[in-house]
Amino acid sequence: MATSSSTNSTEKQGPSAHSVADGGSAQSQHQKLPPNDGEGSDLPRVLGRYILLRRIARGGMGEVFLGSTTGLEGAERPIVVKVIRREHATDPSFIARFLDEARVQAQLQHSGVAQVIEADTCEQTGEPYAIVEHVEGKSLGDVRARALQIGHRVGWSEAVSVGTMIADALAHVHERKDPSGRPLAIVHRDLSPQNVMLSFQGEVKIIDFGTARGQNRRCRTVAGVVFAKPGYVAPEVANGDTGDARVDLYALGVMLWELCAGRRFLQGDAGAHMA
Repeated sequence: MATSSSTNSTEKQGPSAHSVADGGSAQSQHQKLPPNDGEGSDLPRVLGRYILLRRIARGGMGEVFLGSTTGLEGAERPIVVKVIRREHATDPSFIARFLDEARVQAQLQHSGVAQVIEADTCEQTGEPYAIVEHVEGKSLGDVRARALQIGHRVGWSEAVSVGTMIADALAHVHERKDPSGRPLAIVHRDLSPQNVMLSFQGEVKIIDFGTARGQNRRCRTVAGVVFAKPGYVAPEVANGDTGDARVDLYALGVMLWELCAGRRFLQGDAGAHMA
């Protein structure tokens, strides 16, 4: 059952990323760092009150950086900074979609959802940005892949612990209401192992609400477009239906099955199952 307040992480903790993966350096929640492509020579750079240190992901609309707050020396903290790619930075439609994503995620106040700290436009550069909580850990997909690599079988208790925390966060997402009590009807729509972070402290956090649907979302997505990753798409969505909160539950069920079975739910080309 969802609650409007954050779950006490000291009471509900599951297996940490350290339990099945080498600790190494802390990874942020967007682990899609490409090889050095010559870009990023302008880093580090200042964006308002923040410092962008390293690019960690790049998509069609935006880029994600590991950053840090500025201020009293020694009191800085790591953050994730999302910005629009420079070629789209002056496009009003891209800016609206970008801020819309941050607005939807900022309405969710739960320890199982990565928190949006701030979303604004830089006064100096006019650049829209969103500041998101930094999660020191690895994605569930990376943890599962590492477990397979070293021959570690995820136990039932570990899988149930992770699944329970994801379900608790989803309940908050699906049942969240606005200040007037009206349901926001938020659906993630792209839940997958890569969009679930497992921190080194054993916390589980859902990330990336870029394709989420909600009642107060100002930018509407195109009907019939499938956003979820192949292998985690509910059958009705693959057939062109919009779907509701149950599409997230389907994806959760697939992820749990894969954790327990130690293999992918759909074998071969997952995209072919959507044809």
